[in-house]
Amino acid sequence: MEVILKSRKDAYDKKLALFNCLKNIELKDLEPLEEKRINFLLQGRLYNELAKRCMKEYKKLTVEDFGKKE
Repeated sequence: MEVILKSRKDAYDKKLALFNCLKNIELKDLEPLEEKRINFLLQGRLYNELAKRCMKEYKKLTVEDFGKKE
């Protein structure tokens, strides 16, 4: 994980790499319900990051579109 944090990737790519790293860790001592809860938390975090990136792109396109109409 330390390699991911010190890499020159942007924050989004680092978060995805950390997510994939966490996803691949085997958690043998967890009960199925706990593992399911953790998976939902990780998925929610990923979807949150994707939504933020999509909103940035949406805002950029909206500004460009309104700039063309004037």
